[in-house]
Amino acid sequence: MARSTQDEGAFAKSIRSLGSAHRLAEGYRRDIARVMISSLSRSARRREWSDADRLSEWCLLGFHWEDTEVNTRQTPAPDGVKIGPVAHHLLLENEDVKIWQVDTPPGETFWHHYHDHDYVLFHTSEMFGVVYHADEEHDRIWRARLEAGDTLDESLGGWCYEHSVNYIPGTGFLSPGYANVSPTRFTAALIEIKRPRRPDQEGVGFSRSDALVGLPPRPGSTMLLENDRVRVFETALAPGEKTDARRCLAAAIYVIEGSRVRVRGRFSGESESVAEVDRAGVSGHWDSAAEELILENLGDRPYRELSVEVK
Repeated sequence: MARSTQDEGAFAKSIRSLGSAHRLAEGYRRDIARVMISSLSRSARRREWSDADRLSEWCLLGFHWEDTEVNTRQTPAPDGVKIGPVAHHLLLENEDVKIWQVDTPPGETFWHHYHDHDYVLFHTSEMFGVVYHADEEHDRIWRARLEAGDTLDESLGGWCYEHSVNYIPGTGFLSPGYANVSPTRFTAALIEIKRPRRPDQEGVGFSRSDALVGLPPRPGSTMLLENDRVRVFETALAPGEKTDARRCLAAAIYVIEGSRVRVRGRFSGESESVAEVDRAGVSGHWDSAAEELILENLGDRPYRELSVEVK
């Protein structure tokens, strides 16, 4: 059902009340209001805002930067724009991967950042975001990736849908910052692939899957995306459930919902091994390649993880 003109007027009024936001220009506020109203009036995959009146109670908190040394080998950032890491919380790092959590509260901005590594981005919540200070090249790429007429506005605003998964080549590009103009926190798993590409992997490009957007996690292990660089699985287990046995490559594990699990597997021709471990929610792990692997939820709450197998 489309929103009424009265609703949109109230919503625009609440957005304009963000005038007290720190270091936020009038033009930028108008962009946000226009983007939000444009998106809310579309029918495809639209999210209903049941608490629009409450938006006046929160405001954009201004530009929140971390003091991070700029990579001088990269294209300089626009004047006055500082550079931060690719995500908020580094959960694990080894010679092959970095496992991060993206965690952007409502009303906050996320800094510009360089992507020097290929990476997988999996949205664990939903956000309407607005990009700012995008250069011409990124503007062109961003528009090409979004669905014109569904989530795209001239101000580069769009939905990030829960359960969407992306593989993005790390070419050293400068990714512009964004503002979370939703009333909810945006979280995502971001796995950087530090392992160098093989020559046959140089041509691997951007890929994305929204096949399970809007659907609950499927029981067991479900492949979300595969290319010549990675294979991405989501595993969801109710208490007492276990996965079917399967062969696995070495993988970065991002735990979305934690529990106690039993890991049963045969690794590199060795005899079967069994381990029982507590895996907390929002934690990172590295699993070795296995000829056969079975994961069982021993806890009393659901267990859910994202597995990025590195080829």
